[in-house]
Amino acid sequence: MLSSTTSQEPGKARSRRPYTGHTRYITCLTLPPPLITANPASASSTVRIRKCNCSTCHKMSFFHVRLQSSPQDFHLLSPLSPATELNDYTCFKGNIHWYFCGRCGVPCFAFSGQGEVREVEVEGKKVTAWTPTREG
Repeated sequence: MLSSTTSQEPGKARSRRPYTGHTRYITCLTLPPPLITANPASASSTVRIRKCNCSTCHKMSFFHVRLQSSPQDFHLLSPLSPATELNDYTCFKGNIHWYFCGRCGVPCFAFSGQGEVREVEVEGKKVTAWTPTREG
């Protein structure tokens, strides 16, 4: 378990310090998400949050978030090659990849399809990031 305080001598004040991970990404969400209607045409344009009932997600209390547009809303900043630099658990006949950190085991994101490294604009700055090539 990570601690947000540093160890110091008894009686001395503790100070907070930031922790950063090996895997860094930016995702754009609108919260709370818009209501999903029964109209299939509008369902693909909303953020979808759902609770999976598989044993892994149930044990970890995961909720899944489906982005409105993965290519525009998800940017993996580090590492730039998830297929070779992150560990991978696949399901649904190998079509869905659950990438997780090989150092600490924390699940990062799930993805189905192809990705590419390209330059994207994030908060007014150009950065190099891995992004999905299409919705999937």
